[in-house]
Amino acid sequence: MDYKTLVIRGARIMPGNWRHFEGGRYGYSFCIDLSEADEVTFGNQIYSDPNELIAALEADQWKVQYTNPSSDAYDPTPYLNVKINFNNKVRPPYIFVDGVGYNEKMLPQLQKARFAHTNVAVNPSRPTERNDGTMKRTAYLSSLHIDLANDDGEYAPDRFPDPFA
Repeated sequence: MDYKTLVIRGARIMPGNWRHFEGGRYGYSFCIDLSEADEVTFGNQIYSDPNELIAALEADQWKVQYTNPSSDAYDPTPYLNVKINFNNKVRPPYIFVDGVGYNEKMLPQLQKARFAHTNVAVNPSRPTERNDGTMKRTAYLSSLHIDLANDDGEYAPDRFPDPFA
């Protein structure tokens, strides 16, 4: 199997219970909506159709999940759960918010923050066997670049104070 990195420019990070920047039951993680993005590159190929991307991810054994819509009027939304591993000494995640590098202690500030623009790069794990006998890959954060938004949805770099000031 080839090692393919997923890069999403203009990614939509799902709000609310889909974010665990404060550290959840299984550590730090967040979910990316795969149906919305500006530009998506998987491996060396650019995808403009979300269905083609999902098919390519599933063919490469990535674990794509779907939301349970609250009514029949809504379609299930495909998403990818991305884990943040700060214990990886070889490839620690790079997290930049408004150009400021973030570490594990500063990450909880992002739990309820509004994002104007997000770029994310995700690396796969080795395929592991699930309880149902299928092989799946877990997504791990490689880099995350976030521009924060103010209450009007506009870019506002002064929304949070500089943690290094």
